[in-house]
Amino acid sequence: PLLYYVTDSNYRGLSFLAGLWVAVRYLVRLQLGEPLSEKLSILQFTAGDLFRRLPHGKVVIRFPVDIGKLLRYLDVKREQSELEITITHICLKAIALTLTQVPSMNGHIIMGRFYPNPNSSKGVDLSLLLDVSDKDSVVVNLVDVDKKPLEFLSDEIQTRAAALRAAWPSLSTTPAA
Repeated sequence: PLLYYVTDSNYRGLSFLAGLWVAVRYLVRLQLGEPLSEKLSILQFTAGDLFRRLPHGKVVIRFPVDIGKLLRYLDVKREQSELEITITHICLKAIALTLTQVPSMNGHIIMGRFYPNPNSSKGVDLSLLLDVSDKDSVVVNLVDVDKKPLEFLSDEIQTRAAALRAAWPSLSTTPAA
């Protein structure tokens, strides 16, 4: 604040924004700890055509996999549980189990820096993007994915998706002023 008052009036806005930026970075580091160094940052990792960043912020990872056995497994699981278990549910479970084995990859990317999760020993939380309409998507946080059975995870996602889609028309409309 002192910098604001001692700065020429032409530069006060700039000094205010600089002070705000320093405060935000301080609060992020206070909350999440120090980011990994630039050399260790996963943002520096390049894997050719495996990663392609799309304009809307999604990351698509492509690699060849024979999913014949996986599809047979899905058919058996669907018959046993009478739930619509999909490849997405299996991928979420696989990602969670992988993050339990490699906890250094469990973290957050904020302002272009990777912050490891200090609570990675408690469980793996994942976020899933659910389409609620043709144009809108909602991020849903799933807690302790590594500890939940596949059937429970599938049922939780489908229940939350159905509730969000049913409530979406009323949530997306804003009242007229």
